[in-house]
Amino acid sequence: MAEKEVLLSVQHLEQFFKMGKQQLKAVNDVSFDIYKGEVFGLVGESGCGKTTTGRSIIRLYDITGGSVYFRGQRICAGTRRYKEAIKVARDKLKAQVKELNTEKAKETEGITDESVLKQIEEKYAAAIKEKEAEFKAVADEQSEEIRKAKFDHKNCNREYAKAQQKRVDDEYLPKIERAGTQEEKDALTAEYRNARKLAGKDRITNKIQMIFQDPIASLDPRMTVREIIAEGLVIRGIKDKEKINEMVFKVLDLVGLVPEHANRYPHEFSGGQRQRIGIARAIILEPELIIADEPISALDVSIQAQVINLLNELRNRLGLTILFIAHDLSVVKYFSDRIAVMYFGNLVELTTSDELFAHPLHPYTKSLLSAIPVPDPHYEKQRKRITYNPIASHDYSVDKPSLREVKPGHYVHCNDEEFVRYQEELKE
Repeated sequence: MAEKEVLLSVQHLEQFFKMGKQQLKAVNDVSFDIYKGEVFGLVGESGCGKTTTGRSIIRLYDITGGSVYFRGQRICAGTRRYKEAIKVARDKLKAQVKELNTEKAKETEGITDESVLKQIEEKYAAAIKEKEAEFKAVADEQSEEIRKAKFDHKNCNREYAKAQQKRVDDEYLPKIERAGTQEEKDALTAEYRNARKLAGKDRITNKIQMIFQDPIASLDPRMTVREIIAEGLVIRGIKDKEKINEMVFKVLDLVGLVPEHANRYPHEFSGGQRQRIGIARAIILEPELIIADEPISALDVSIQAQVINLLNELRNRLGLTILFIAHDLSVVKYFSDRIAVMYFGNLVELTTSDELFAHPLHPYTKSLLSAIPVPDPHYEKQRKRITYNPIASHDYSVDKPSLREVKPGHYVHCNDEEFVRYQEELKE
């Protein structure tokens, strides 16, 4: 079986917000990979950090810590972990120096011989110097990581544009060299210059687009539908109005709208139509990854199915990869290949859609699944809600938890004791 291509890799993502002297850990050490062509569901209760994760990936926020890689290139980088490592090393050095000075004081107590005192002084001075060298090595290493993180975060689009220009050079320059006539050479040169100019304005972050939760709040009421959808093309540097109109009409048709809608304003549409406009705006730049942030939660139930079916159709037709953020587990089960469950800023369970519903392991996942209503009055009478109480469910006072692979492809946030228990549970 061919190995799946990782399109997006999120590693130890942290997004903290300042609240006076305190910090709100909205996303705390979240890691996952999204494979090319799949729908990755991210679920959890309101306020658990789902939307913040999506907004951090698309760089609407500067992340606090961790890294986000898209197609192997780092597009987001935080520095908190590196700075924390330097602080820990500095505190360790202070403790070691203090301990060495205490030992030196004990060893020199009562000694009056100058030569012996000098030897002891030199011994401890050398020991302290060794510890300082160890700290400097750690500090230099982490400082270099901070420099790399800041560079990657600031220059990812510039580096991508350079790579795209080089790709255009490699494609066109040999053709221009081989051109038989001057006329053919001039035509290729003009085409090459235009392609290189567009490549210079290309951005790797353009390959990730977002569909927002509230369709009316995310559309500018003073812009027509054509202007809203075409804005990304204009920013990218496309000036040909006929080409822009052609592309706008094409995506309007893809999302189930007609060219006549292009000259209208957002307030003239229903909620479902507005969300279709939002989807059209997202796909016109031909992205590889769509972050759908609860795209159906503000819509009527009948319209929700239409939007989900539209996303499914676009996924198959355009080869899209989708990060689908929602709290409706029944929709996520239908739409997603794999599902990650978030609670209180942490990822607590990650596995395939079928596996999650068949063998939920984390108590919070079981609580979420028990809350799904079923249109069957007899079942509803007997349905028992499971309440999740983290204090009662876990004892993390000594044995700290981490995200562990309980079985191939099934990850759970647990400690050593829970890890063994979950494995036994799967064998039953």
